[in-house]
Parts: sequence; structure tokens; C-alpha cells
Amino acid sequence: MTMLDSTRGDRFHVWPQFLPDGRHFLYFIQGARPENTGIYIGSLGSKESRQLVNASAKPAYTRSSSGIGYLLFAQQTTLMAQRFDDTRLQLAGEPLSIAEQVWLPNAPARGYAAFSASANGVVAYRTGGSMATELIWFNPQGRRFGNTRWRRSVLHSGAVQG
Repeated sequence: MTMLDSTRGDRFHVWPQFLPDGRHFLYFIQGARPENTGIYIGSLGSKESRQLVNASAKPAYTRSSSGIGYLLFAQQTTLMAQRFDDTRLQLAGEPLSIAEQVWLPNAPARGYAAFSASANGVVAYRTGGSMATELIWFNPQGRRFGNTRWRRSVLHSGAVQG
């Protein structure tokens, strides 16, 4: 679906995720130049793509409980959320920091960051540098409401508000 662009200095394209329309998708490009590394949007049946945001790792799309779309992405080890209109395929407003010290194993090796988002706004992420062994849940207001033992990391969960 995508082609490496030698003029842009693409090294690889990874972590695709389809948007709700089933035609457009987000993906990560690792470029030779930092300004070309980030989250791109493409479309089935087209070789055209464009950069949405400079980022350190994979994208995730989710909607808050009120139906507002968000693009999630890592900038260095900070997990960011920015409003994203999935009809106009455009970002809106300024990005907001959701979490610090999100784990990027072998950063920036393959554009992976330890976070995920459900379709309805629930976000889970692992913080780096910790050998703690606890899975922690947070409610949409950011309050801790549960935990369980887990192996080798702290995984946090909460919901995107909007």
C-alpha cells in the first residue's frame, strides 16, 4: 500500500492503522532526516500520502466518550494526543501530553512505543525504565481504581476525555 520514497529518505513504513472510513490509514515512516520521520496518512487506491505530525513512534486513532477523534503518538518518550477530524483528515488544536516516560524499546529502532488505544477512548501504556510488576487502571478522571500483578512493567490505562 505504501512505497519507500528515496527522495524523502524513507527507511521503513510500519504500524498501519485504518481509520473508521475503512479507506484511509495512518502509518509511521522512519526517515533518514528527522523532519521526515513521523505519522503519515494514506488512502487505498492511491500512492499519495502526507505527513500529519512529526513523531518518534507509531500512531493510534481513538474517539473520546463524546465522539471526538484523537490521534495518539509519541514525541520522544511523551505520549501525545491531538484532535483529529477523521472526515476532513486534519489535525485540530494543539497536542496535549497524556503521559511521560512511555517506553520506546530500542528507540528509535522500529517506531514502536508501548501504548495502545481502543476505539472508544481507552488508552493503555507502559512507562519505561521501571521493573515494577503492577498493572494499574485509572478512571477517565485520572484516579487509580484498580491494580493487579503483572510481569516486568507498569502498564497504565485511562480514557481520552473530550
